[in-house]
Amino acid sequence: MKLPPNFKRMRRIDTPNAARFLTFSCFRQRRIFTLHCHFMEFTESLLAYSCSGYIDLHGWVLTPNHCHLLLTPNSPELAESLELFKRSVAARLRRVDPRIGPTWRPGGGYARTIYTCGEFKEKLAYIHRNAVRDGLARTNGEWPWHSWHEWRGESRSGFPRISAMSAERLARARAAWRARRGRAAD
Repeated sequence: MKLPPNFKRMRRIDTPNAARFLTFSCFRQRRIFTLHCHFMEFTESLLAYSCSGYIDLHGWVLTPNHCHLLLTPNSPELAESLELFKRSVAARLRRVDPRIGPTWRPGGGYARTIYTCGEFKEKLAYIHRNAVRDGLARTNGEWPWHSWHEWRGESRSGFPRISAMSAERLARARAAWRARRGRAAD
């Protein structure tokens, strides 16, 4: 299927150990996640995805019309595993609400590779401020649909666990990226 030029596709990123900041928007920017059961279906899918071994999940947020994930892939098939995750969410939503229609905007969404601790912290803070910035809550503690609670040490049943990202792992990713970039310049 050929997508219009304004739709982004996720390019294959093969830098090992690098964290990724991802954004997926809902189809036509609709507010699809509006009911508690919609949010729970996403959360249960994310829990299963994070337990699958495909990724280490560092942070996430879900709003009515988009989500952000901060993760590190544990296999080179990131795009394929993300597509399976998105299909899982869509199928779960259709099961609880058959009228929902298409869930995600076509394409891979926005993806950025993270190589430094500073950028990692910046993206995690961006994720955790998202609901407040969008006017969905007055404080981070009021919004249940993000990883802020886990980063504060709360363990919530039915919510994905998150893992810290080591500075050493980011440094290895940056070194691998520089080495690959140096070979490409030759």
